[in-house]
Amino acid sequence: MLDVFHSEVSPTKIGRYDVFKRGAYDARLVGKAFPKWEEGLAFYQRAFLRDSSYSLKQQGALYLAGKNNYEMAFSWIDEARGMTNRNNSAIRNSYAVILFSANYQKQSTPEVMGSMDESMSILRRCYDEDHRKVYHAKVFADQALKYCKKFPDSSYAKEYLESSEHWLEAELQSRIGDRRMVQLRQQVIRARQAL
Repeated sequence: MLDVFHSEVSPTKIGRYDVFKRGAYDARLVGKAFPKWEEGLAFYQRAFLRDSSYSLKQQGALYLAGKNNYEMAFSWIDEARGMTNRNNSAIRNSYAVILFSANYQKQSTPEVMGSMDESMSILRRCYDEDHRKVYHAKVFADQALKYCKKFPDSSYAKEYLESSEHWLEAELQSRIGDRRMVQLRQQVIRARQAL
């Protein structure tokens, strides 16, 4: 149905298409519609003929990463980075998420740790420089928890958890009812206490 909708309905018939397309090509939605990465890739390639935006390439990259096709995911996110300026926080965040996920599955080595540290550093800059702090704080906290599980003896593990707790606490001041942030904060506190 998703494929038929996008091939049959003209963007000119959709009011506020700029808003619509943010969710229309979402990697999670496409992941549910196309469990096989080849089908999802074909969907994104067809969609790109209609909407050649960096955000579509970004969602395609996240989709491919979700299907563990990291080589293609890096290719797509690099294309998205080339289509916008290098300071686009959303693209940098997605690149960091893909970098972290690609290395999380690998055996623990100094190179893997270095790549995961690079991902965390990118997310830290995104949090510092972007106005969407809540989003970056959640992603950073989620990755900090995973980092702590993979490298519990790393000196950075505690630092990442401390930053996560501080950021989540700060963002909860303005979004008191955000259950996901409350849950992440509790997990971060437990992980810090376990170290």
